[in-house]
Order: sequence, then structure tokens, then C-alpha cells
Amino acid sequence: MQLLHSSMPEVGDMVVIVWPRTRWDHRQGRLHELRHEQGQRSHAFVLLDGIAVGIPLEQLSEEPKKREA
Repeated sequence: MQLLHSSMPEVGDMVVIVWPRTRWDHRQGRLHELRHEQGQRSHAFVLLDGIAVGIPLEQLSEEPKKREA
């Protein structure tokens, strides 16, 4: 799985949260909003179960590709 440090995610992308030892680890959701504030860590708001959850941007990775038959 490639981390999103190399390419910026866009609103609407499906992402996987890679944040060990949290309840959000391995959860998938749709990227709802990106926040880049000077002097702060960049955050992404991911829709999980109908709730926008703030996640540090470095804890996201791309959705794994589904195999086609």
C-alpha cells in the first residue's frame, strides 16, 4: 500500500486509515475535506459511518485495488 505523502489526495477519494492502536485503523471512508493551516499538522476529514472524522493526513493511504475476475 502506497502512502499519500507522494501525491495529494482529493476530496471524494476513497482512503484507508493506517493508524495502529486506534479504533480507526484499517477503516475505509470517503475523503470529505482537507485542511492545511500554517503551523499545524494537515488534517483530512473522512466520512465514516456518516460522521466526518478528523485524521492526520500522514495516517491515510490509498484504498487497496480490488481484484477483477
